[in-house]
Amino acid sequence: MSDAPADFIQTLLHGIVGLELPIRRLEGKWKVSQNRTEEERKGVIEGLAKLDTNESRAMKALVKKHRNRAPANDRDCLHAPAGWQADRAA
Repeated sequence: MSDAPADFIQTLLHGIVGLELPIRRLEGKWKVSQNRTEEERKGVIEGLAKLDTNESRAMKALVKKHRNRAPANDRDCLHAPAGWQADRAA
């Protein structure tokens, strides 16, 4: 852009529009290796066991619990708590 004429830049600047979108809800889905082979899941479980942290133990339990099914419904989705609002501080 440094080699563009100043009047061209000014024309482009008039076309820039700022938006502010309030976040009312966040929704995500998670998977814990359900789509992997049993051998791959065993490797994931072993790797998590070697880490031996609170987080790896929790994830290892999830992989074991959900090893035979794919996420199929809302139970398997993570939702923001009711009434959650984003911090509006800029």
